[in-house]
Amino acid sequence: MDPTVGQYDESIELDGALQILHGHLPYRDFYTLYGPAQYYVVAAIFRIFGVYAGLSRAVYLASALVILLGAIKVQSLLGGCRPLGLCAAGVSLVWISVAGMYLYPIYPSLALIVLAALCAIRHWQSGLKRWICIAGALIAGVILFRHDLAMYAFLSLLVGEVFHHLQVDGRPFRNRCKDILGDLSLFAGCTLAVALPAVALLLAHVPVSDIRYDLFYYPSHLYHATRNIPWFDFDKIARGMARARYAVTQSIVLMPIAAAVAAFACLLQREWRSRQEHWQVSSYVMLICLVLTLPISGVVRPDIIHLVSIPICDSLLLACLMGTLHFSGRYTRALIVGTTIWFGLTTVVPTWRAGRDSRNTISLVLQPGKAGSFASLCHPPAGLERITCMRIDPVEEEEVEYIQQHTGPDEMFYSGVGRHDKLGVNDLLLYFVSKRDPPTKWYDLNPGVQTTYPIQKQMIEDLDRQHVNYVIRNLTWDNDSEPNQSRFSSGITILDQYIDSNYKTVATFPQVLILRRITPF
Repeated sequence: MDPTVGQYDESIELDGALQILHGHLPYRDFYTLYGPAQYYVVAAIFRIFGVYAGLSRAVYLASALVILLGAIKVQSLLGGCRPLGLCAAGVSLVWISVAGMYLYPIYPSLALIVLAALCAIRHWQSGLKRWICIAGALIAGVILFRHDLAMYAFLSLLVGEVFHHLQVDGRPFRNRCKDILGDLSLFAGCTLAVALPAVALLLAHVPVSDIRYDLFYYPSHLYHATRNIPWFDFDKIARGMARARYAVTQSIVLMPIAAAVAAFACLLQREWRSRQEHWQVSSYVMLICLVLTLPISGVVRPDIIHLVSIPICDSLLLACLMGTLHFSGRYTRALIVGTTIWFGLTTVVPTWRAGRDSRNTISLVLQPGKAGSFASLCHPPAGLERITCMRIDPVEEEEVEYIQQHTGPDEMFYSGVGRHDKLGVNDLLLYFVSKRDPPTKWYDLNPGVQTTYPIQKQMIEDLDRQHVNYVIRNLTWDNDSEPNQSRFSSGITILDQYIDSNYKTVATFPQVLILRRITPF
């Protein structure tokens, strides 16, 4: 892992966990696009072991371990070749490592999905009902992290379940339908039994309008327009052979289709199916559905962190297919091998990056005298205890020191940007490291949300109500321009006018201004 704490994505979870510790609730007291589970898990770690950024990454480590062990077990059941299972796990580890954003809730979601898929396979293999019940409970857990991924996983397991019963010969169709309904009732019932109490508890304390806006309205109405980026950046590809590695790596977005086609070609072969048990064929159908549906959640921003499910699912499916290569047809064999080679080429650059990052991190351990080594990182200056054994930008350290010197422990400040009519991201790490709470529920800035008049008006009211004396304006992202609606100004500048009228610059850092209140509240 990179010991540097992210200023935005990772800090979203860190700040949210602290909000939970302070008695606040997601959606009602702080704006978020994610499910509540990740915040509560990190908050529980903080409650037990103390508030340290490094400890929160235990969620990432545990998720990665579950994904790796689950991939090995699934491949051993379907492909029967342990070395191929280890290869699938290794490839997954490479992509998980280079994806970063260590507290992103997609990691525990994928871990639970892999476990649910494994339980479904064991159910089809043994016929025991308890496995499908456990799978339903695991999907309920996914709902609390990422409800969109939970829907895709639920449908994939459902398709596999239906296919499993329909392909069984020698039984009346009516009896097979009864078995389908019985198993699906158990599956859906266990999902609801685990998910509904948590959802009901949330609804009892959080207004429905807040949940609807954060989890449904913004993703369906605003997210695509303000965050969409193209699948291929042809400008980068056209710059010459120096960008060839980008083009090869970016082709990962097409891998689900290629892997699914290879698997479908196997399913269409009578000889291939005859060499497989019914439960194995059903498992392949489920894996195909997972390969095709899970990446849907990342089509708006097709970068590796949002599409990390692709290499994980594809490596597992291709490893299973390679295990059956010896009894596949000639053309099907060529298709599987060709797709695997293509997938291997896309993994070359991430593997090099993972090796480089690992070497750099290990050197921080083995060379205590090296600048920024863990020997120094694990003994941070006073006031920076929360980043023990972690690293932040030196400018960030200076900002934190200034904030702590000029504000009281219970005093709030606002970490904003140079302009609020056009947004990208903002520095959320300042709140966590400086041990100060944000003054408004809208502290996580997103285009289409905080660029609107009602939200900016509410933010102004919050700044007045909390008597915020200091405002941080980070200019780093003001000139960023993505090929979507976020590059255009909303024309709403009341928050910027409010800050300009009531605050004056008292300190400057590279790309950062610190302003102090000059008018009475």
